[in-house]
Amino acid sequence: MKKLLLLTALLFAITIQAQADYFTDCTRPAGMVLDGNILYFADSGDGSNNGKISKIDISQVTPTRVDIVTGLEYPRALALQGTDLYLLTLSGALYTIDLTQTNPTPVFLQNVTANSTINTRTTYMTLHNGFLYTALLDGGKVIRIPLTNPTTSEDMVTGLQFPHATAHIGDDLYFTDFISGNGTRLFKINITDTNPTPVIVENTLAFGNDIFAVGTDIYTIHGGSAQRITKTDTTASLPTFEETVYTGIDANSVNFLITGNDFYISTFQTPGGRIQKYTTTVLGVSDDKLTTGIAVYPNPVTTEVTVSLENDELIKEVSVFNALGMKVKEIQVNTTSKATVDVSNLSKGIYFLNVKSESKTFTKKIMKH
Repeated sequence: MKKLLLLTALLFAITIQAQADYFTDCTRPAGMVLDGNILYFADSGDGSNNGKISKIDISQVTPTRVDIVTGLEYPRALALQGTDLYLLTLSGALYTIDLTQTNPTPVFLQNVTANSTINTRTTYMTLHNGFLYTALLDGGKVIRIPLTNPTTSEDMVTGLQFPHATAHIGDDLYFTDFISGNGTRLFKINITDTNPTPVIVENTLAFGNDIFAVGTDIYTIHGGSAQRITKTDTTASLPTFEETVYTGIDANSVNFLITGNDFYISTFQTPGGRIQKYTTTVLGVSDDKLTTGIAVYPNPVTTEVTVSLENDELIKEVSVFNALGMKVKEIQVNTTSKATVDVSNLSKGIYFLNVKSESKTFTKKIMKH
């Protein structure tokens, strides 16, 4: 079994092609967010008050940097809602930036660490269903901020040691926490619960820094001596294990995002900060779990996709997730081994069908044309 897992990991690893130093016109890039082909990134610079928010066009082979805002103090995390770009600094200052302005000025919203009893840091932020989520690295908790009232916040999880990154799959919030003496672990909570209790998803994430959800998988970048990208199957029995999909990333890798088959990773170091790009077939439509016993057609799909299980096994539920891990459609079945899902109202791109039967869970990637 160990040999099989090793062979599988090697097969995944060789499908990734590194394009080192895709973009080098930066000092210490950190948080990134994508809007179509426009990649916004935070560059902390080489000292206080010379940080920047900039953008590049990733459709270009050699992109040119365009600065949006300058003169910032250690900008770290970004999130985008429409034309509003949210910025979080290392010290916890939260700003909003109106991208429709020619020369936008950041508007201060709050200091998310103001209620912390100790000095703390914030390095990651995600946006999900109208809320910003961030972890207080030294404050031991994960909080969320409603965009309808961004000067307020509420605690989601407390009593943690050194929480880092967050990601979302449906109503589940995934986050990492560095446990002294035990490395980094991956947890999840259900954000609809009144008093959510963390559940361990992965025990050994080594030097896990940032995480990113694709369908029902959580990808993790590991800096330090680990220097790899791993994938965790969230549909597996918990706690699950991580699967290495690539080794040899930069030891200073801190943030990343995934779009299509491309990984963009920022390396936070001086000198030599850069954004690297890795292209893989791992995220392609052909990469499925539990392919035996299920048929999905047509794929690619334009209007309706049919799911069929063998041996007359009944389908209980079919959910559709987008590439960011957000559930965009769900149907209850319970009475047949075949189901048809209308995807005509979905935008073009890659989606994931999560099909639950009475005894198994299948995940299939589909391409919407």
